[in-house]
Amino acid sequence: MDARNPFFFYSKDLERYIEEVGEGAKKFLLVINKADYLTEELRVYWSKYFSEKKVDHIFFSALIEQEKMEQEVSDDEEAEEEQEEEHEEKANTEAA
Repeated sequence: MDARNPFFFYSKDLERYIEEVGEGAKKFLLVINKADYLTEELRVYWSKYFSEKKVDHIFFSALIEQEKMEQEVSDDEEAEEEQEEEHEEKANTEAA
């Protein structure tokens, strides 16, 4: 669900459908995406709202997760480059 307008995107019917079709084996978890658009105050407000309605929920930011993944890739690439440089230095030292 898009965090920018939870009232518009939340569907109680979908929650009921999951409960009916899953015959109790499926759990409904509301994922509130684009949480980076919300202030801390709004996250607290919506968390309280959905908790009072007994709706399990989490806040998620695809943008923040993408940035984390890109940083991990960058860190991995830097580590590989350092290992290659160390291997070259070792090979050069052994050759001398």
